[in-house]
Amino acid sequence: MPSLDQAGATRLFGKYRLLRDLGAGGMAQIYLAAIDGPGGFEKQCVVKKILPEHAKNPNFAQMFIHEAKVAAMMSHQNIVQVFEFALEGENYFLAMEYVSGSALGRLMRAARKLGSALGPQVAVDVGLGIGHALEYAHAMQAADGTPMGIVHRDVSPENILVSRDGAVKLTDFGVVKSSMNAEATVAGVVKGKWAYMSPEQVTNQRVDGRSDLFSLGIVMYEACVGRRLFRGDSVAATVTALTSGTITPPSALVPDVPAGLDAIIMKALERSPARRYQSATELLHDLEAFRANQGWQPARRKLSELVNTLFPRDGSAPKSSITTLSMPGGAQAPSQNDEEELPLVSDSVKLMEPTPAGPSAALLVAIGLAAVLGSALVWVLLLLLDRPPS
Repeated sequence: MPSLDQAGATRLFGKYRLLRDLGAGGMAQIYLAAIDGPGGFEKQCVVKKILPEHAKNPNFAQMFIHEAKVAAMMSHQNIVQVFEFALEGENYFLAMEYVSGSALGRLMRAARKLGSALGPQVAVDVGLGIGHALEYAHAMQAADGTPMGIVHRDVSPENILVSRDGAVKLTDFGVVKSSMNAEATVAGVVKGKWAYMSPEQVTNQRVDGRSDLFSLGIVMYEACVGRRLFRGDSVAATVTALTSGTITPPSALVPDVPAGLDAIIMKALERSPARRYQSATELLHDLEAFRANQGWQPARRKLSELVNTLFPRDGSAPKSSITTLSMPGGAQAPSQNDEEELPLVSDSVKLMEPTPAGPSAALLVAIGLAAVLGSALVWVLLLLLDRPPS
């Protein structure tokens, strides 16, 4: 069958009928698609394929293949399911579960425009859903029983999906670290989004599952208070805030945040991995105990109402403000003008080698500035030479 890239595209891609574009990242294009069958059968899914300009680049191809291998091994209710990985013409692609709903980041921005935070109960339920996903991923083993050492490395609001029926799912294993991709840990390369990295990740130290828990702590914090935690005016400022800035407890910004949740989030945000939660299981235990002590029920129904109120199926404006949803622990968000987001995505940016004693604030600023300039240079060379950076 003809592919989407051919002249006079028929919107067919192999056996998939492409319905509409859902967006593009640094490496791939995403489409809502459908598989058709007899008697009017139709199954919607998502097709993710490498952008044409990167399709022949072996560096991108290997990252995409690794994502497919890892994601295809996973089967968990809080992880977006991968159905197929294949080659159509010269294009590698993934076919994945379609989650009708919204990215958490989009929900947070919509709520913020209405002057509200999603609130503590949403933060807890997101923490539980993604915590279960990470517990599963971190514990994965190869066929011979060897731990795979999976670290997602990109836990962020844009990679957390909330469905119209209130399910919470983790997606995008494009920069995942595992025992299957030793090259992904090469010195000097950082992958992820700056404002959601752990301190050890942003300084290119060795990372393990505790790094993902720090990132999840950031997400829960921001859901509670309705504002960015490590947002700076530049990459350098963001890196400095993340590694050495003061972290104000959520309750100091939003009094409705209970002390018990404050303690959980602040422990997840410990900059020293040794003082942080040591596993997703530990974090889940505390979140479940906290929710039980608060007398809160699972918020799936309320999450569903939230998605459908902020983003009606007919595309109309929200029918009510978020404050009418009666979310337990809902909160008014402190004002913050962050409509203009930083260019936070860094799929593969060259950084300076980390120092054994740990980087100083001045060095981190230099790292951030070098990364901004180095990123542009790397990608220009990549396009000119059509080969991965050394």
